[in-house]
Amino acid sequence: MSSGCPVYLALHSIDGLDILTGEEYRQKGGGNFARWQQHITDWHRNLYEGIERAPAVGETEYLVLSTTGPQPLRELGLTPFAMRAVAMEKFPEHRWLAKAGRDMVGDIGHLPDDVHVYAPMTPQLKNGDDVASASAR
Repeated sequence: MSSGCPVYLALHSIDGLDILTGEEYRQKGGGNFARWQQHITDWHRNLYEGIERAPAVGETEYLVLSTTGPQPLRELGLTPFAMRAVAMEKFPEHRWLAKAGRDMVGDIGHLPDDVHVYAPMTPQLKNGDDVASASAR
């Protein structure tokens, strides 16, 4: 991974900003990590539009991101999906993401500076309403 790239990334698919600003979210500790808060030094939140749901990333796949445009992902033979920040920090304003088989990405130590690669830590989780979240490193 290159510098300036978060080590951990969590993607959550929600039905709108009201989920994050609602009372139920606050009551369940949304955005508050209590005793862990002091150890979190680089935490950012954004709400992006452009894709309906976060893609499920299997154990033999990577999630690949770029903030400079889709071209770096296309050069890797990937199909990028555009996202635009619409709420919260709104930075970076645009991101492009793609899924890739680990064999497609090659040596992740020799990727373009703006291409960030994440491997899943857990299988994609879904609640009863089919809202999905995935964590990756």
